[in-house]
Amino acid sequence: HYYNRSREWNKDVVITYKRGILKPGDAVQDFERSALNHIEKMKWQSDDKLSITGWCYVKDSGYWPVEMMIGILLDIVSKNGNLLLSVGPKPDGTLPEQEVRTLKEIGAWMGVNGEAIYSSTPWRVFGEGGEVPYSASDYHPSKKGPKMEMGLDAVRFTRKGASLYGTVFDWPREGKFLIKSITADRPVSREGIQSISMLGSGEKLRWKQTAQGLEVTYPSKKPCSYAYVFKIT
Repeated sequence: HYYNRSREWNKDVVITYKRGILKPGDAVQDFERSALNHIEKMKWQSDDKLSITGWCYVKDSGYWPVEMMIGILLDIVSKNGNLLLSVGPKPDGTLPEQEVRTLKEIGAWMGVNGEAIYSSTPWRVFGEGGEVPYSASDYHPSKKGPKMEMGLDAVRFTRKGASLYGTVFDWPREGKFLIKSITADRPVSREGIQSISMLGSGEKLRWKQTAQGLEVTYPSKKPCSYAYVFKIT
């Protein structure tokens, strides 16, 4: 009925569901504070929040770091999902300053790297590398276990047209990173790689492809504060 009415209204609408109430293709499956561990053909969604303590405003609550939330976003998008991010207004309707700062920092990151997010699709694998438990002096994990964040060896992939985007979460001192999912035996395409750049940087990057992987040299300056995107054409 809702889909039929949306045609009468000439509006695009979305229905989401949880816990198998509907079927994939009928609506968008939604996961609360969790995500899939594989690429899903059908679009899906994950709900998460900036506050560590609750979905609503909680006085003296801690907040997840910006770099963690960006890592969560990249992990979800790499698997064909969307992130629905919750904020908790105070009784007067204003947002806590920390949440406003976090949203602005995510927006600044998207201003540099949004090309790898908007209108992107998954690649043949969603990523490589591991995740590590989040730890902080004021953080106490729930009974379900600690929240995970991207490890320094992690990569998350998205693609758009003739471009593959590989986002890394480390800026090593030696200035190089090895992407193991792209090797001489497993190239990105039959045509091969034409160029590699980093979003937000105008520098030409050196790279070489071997049996071990694709070794890419970082630019001399960081284009953003975290989560650095290699654009492989």
